[in-house]
Amino acid sequence: MNSPIYTIASRSQEQVPASRMGRILVEQGRIDPVQAERIATMQKERGIRYGEAARSLNLVSEADIQRVLAQQFGHPFNETATGVQSELLVAAYAPDCAEAEVLRSIRTQIITRWFARGHQWLSVAAVNPGDGNSVFVANLAISFSQLGMRTLLIDAHLRRPRQHQLFGLNNALGLTDMLSGRIGMEAVQNPENLSLLAVVPAGALPTSHVEVARQDAFSHVQKRLSEAFDVILVDSPPFATSADAHAIAARIGGVLLVARKNTTRVADASALSTQLTANGIAGVGSVLLDF
Repeated sequence: MNSPIYTIASRSQEQVPASRMGRILVEQGRIDPVQAERIATMQKERGIRYGEAARSLNLVSEADIQRVLAQQFGHPFNETATGVQSELLVAAYAPDCAEAEVLRSIRTQIITRWFARGHQWLSVAAVNPGDGNSVFVANLAISFSQLGMRTLLIDAHLRRPRQHQLFGLNNALGLTDMLSGRIGMEAVQNPENLSLLAVVPAGALPTSHVEVARQDAFSHVQKRLSEAFDVILVDSPPFATSADAHAIAARIGGVLLVARKNTTRVADASALSTQLTANGIAGVGSVLLDF
């Protein structure tokens, strides 16, 4: 699979000039001028970031710092970071951290390599279980929505669904119900404070194996959803343990592979890439998670 590989490392705080961050914090009433000077002194003495110094002195919270970053760089700040949505969704809660910046780079490459070429759907799947696929694709979906694109995230990981937990949604109805024909667009839910993002959770877990990509049912769902969204990302089950991953990728035509550093075997990823290419499935890219 001839595709780029991106590495996402653990999040780190974005650098903002001390004087600007301090001034904003003072203007917001989070600290006073004397405290701002104390923070600046510690920053210089220890050679650390202004926000890190402020947190070390227990003068501000992490939410205060992220609020300033959002104001500084013009990104949305989710005021409910400790609410129903998981703080693992750093693209929403910390849009200027290093991880979110890499997400935007990946987003740009995916648009260039895939969506700009007339595609609308993309499967995102891990090589093995536990590779971090669900958290990654959730953040990627948020990143697309922040670009102003009507974005839909579908949880097709029926055995171990995660998206309803990450976004604080009701999983009573979802993809399984759409595939069975019991419901239609009612399965689409809108997470709080993410206006251009919609999610279809997995729905009621099947008591027996369900082939997600059955041609008739999946085609019908694809047609209905394609009319309402610009970008549709599918959180697929891992290739190593589910035939559904192959079926979904084949139906969509393209897949973004997710692996984890020091966990996913290179031989497994290489063999999978070869198999996908042989089956005519486009490799849009590979993401190596390092956290």
